[in-house]
Amino acid sequence: MADGRAREYPAGRGRRYFAPERGGRPDLGMPPRVDALEAHVGPAEAEAIGRSLARDKVLGLIGERERFESAALQHRLVLVVAFEEVVPAPALSRLFGAHEDERVGEVYLHPREHRVLLFDNETGIRFEAVPGGHASDLRGLDGVAPVRGVRPAELRVDPADWLERAGDDEVRARFAERFGATPGRVAPLFVPLYELTFAGARGARRRVRIDALVGRPVRWPA
Repeated sequence: MADGRAREYPAGRGRRYFAPERGGRPDLGMPPRVDALEAHVGPAEAEAIGRSLARDKVLGLIGERERFESAALQHRLVLVVAFEEVVPAPALSRLFGAHEDERVGEVYLHPREHRVLLFDNETGIRFEAVPGGHASDLRGLDGVAPVRGVRPAELRVDPADWLERAGDDEVRARFAERFGATPGRVAPLFVPLYELTFAGARGARRRVRIDALVGRPVRWPA
């Protein structure tokens, strides 16, 4: 502990200690390994995107010129809800007697606000409160990047994402109410982002997040 390699955290009425180099986060109550999407955007590419997003004076006269400072990789939590649902079959299928299709899939939710994460290669990640359509029509993060199991201490995370996440029963109830589908397993997944920092000539600082999947700006709910 004296060498600074151990961290302490409250446990009941006492204190406990853990070594971050072992990869665990007992201070957050996280399991030994968690699932995270692999980043497609590397540090050099993130820095190049950051430099391209730095603001300059309009026509060289108006506004404040910014300097790109840094790009820091972080991981934010979403909850993956597996589901099954019954939807009307396509018109052609109904001609041959199949009036309904049974579909299965996954929907990605913000861990506290229950907003639905949607993704496409052109715009990247966005969140919607009440997206239209059936759950199986929504494009989330399925197949976007490989999922790997990692030790929690390897990730820079927001503790509130984990500690304040909704319980599985609440997530399933909200999902069923919204989509009319049958929810199943709820699993955590960490999504890679870069936090870009800019500094203005007068000392003002600005922060922008981009996803580490296709490098598009993303407004991640608080």
